[in-house]
Amino acid sequence: MNERKVELDILKGIGIIFMIMGHIEYGDIFNKLIYGFHMVLFICVSGFLYKDYNGSVKSWLRKKGRSLLVPYLTFGALFLAISLTQGVLGMEPLEDFKSHFINFLWINTDGLAVAGAIWYLTAIFIIEFLFFSLNKKVKNRVIKVGVILVIFILGIILGNFGIRLPWAIDVSFVGLFFYSISVYLKKYERNLKNIKTYDISILLVLGVCCILFNDDVNLRMGNYGNPFLFVTGSLLTVFVIYRLALKISKYKNIFVNEISYIGKKSLVYLCLNEFVLFFLKRLIINTSSEFIELISRIVVLLITLLVLHIIDIILKKTPFRIMLGKVY
Repeated sequence: MNERKVELDILKGIGIIFMIMGHIEYGDIFNKLIYGFHMVLFICVSGFLYKDYNGSVKSWLRKKGRSLLVPYLTFGALFLAISLTQGVLGMEPLEDFKSHFINFLWINTDGLAVAGAIWYLTAIFIIEFLFFSLNKKVKNRVIKVGVILVIFILGIILGNFGIRLPWAIDVSFVGLFFYSISVYLKKYERNLKNIKTYDISILLVLGVCCILFNDDVNLRMGNYGNPFLFVTGSLLTVFVIYRLALKISKYKNIFVNEISYIGKKSLVYLCLNEFVLFFLKRLIINTSSEFIELISRIVVLLITLLVLHIIDIILKKTPFRIMLGKVY
């Protein structure tokens, strides 16, 4: 049995924390940096964890449908129920519920009820299905690379023209490129671990510069800016954070253990962070003192992580764990 790679749990945990910080909002520059790489980070981790699957397409769909689509449908149904309740009680127009319902079934990258982050579940499902299908049907590596590049370019074009496809398919076209790169780089894992710290620092500066000089990036909305700056900035930054996760994984303390836990249980944090923030954001103190406001936002982040940890513990000990698509 393969040993679990703690550094990947930590990497994903760091990504989840950045994602939540992006939802709390720590300023325009910080948000620009976070959105420039954090969704690519999740896609790359999934690619790094890829394993060849020799089963049938039907068994693959059953397996991935249970782990990705079941949570999308169950959490989505929960949030729709909340939206309907708000409509019935007059807290929001019933028209909003109708819009949320249509978006949930169709263009789910915008206008979802309560928590929009669940769009990623359909996106990664489609990314993995595309890669699985290509790996199964196309044996020639050159043709496979060519198909992936064509799909990537198509995704960028759709984004530039504002053309959205159901269940984040357009984003999946772009995400397939990053997923494929991660699968390929997994073969050179040892080399990646041996790059010198000095070189890592240079890569970090280059990555951050690419993100800052690019237009605002938002995968969910299909905004990529300059494709070269987008790809270079996101990949370099993700790699630097990967190396940071490697270093952190050598230490054993409550801080490292919690980040690793967040990475292992990332599904709960992904699906429910915006739901928790819906209530906790009211604790943010909007004042002329930037320091006090910053402290209040940090407090909201810490409480959110604590609440999500507790929710995860509750879910896995109750029948509601079925919402996660598996018993874990």
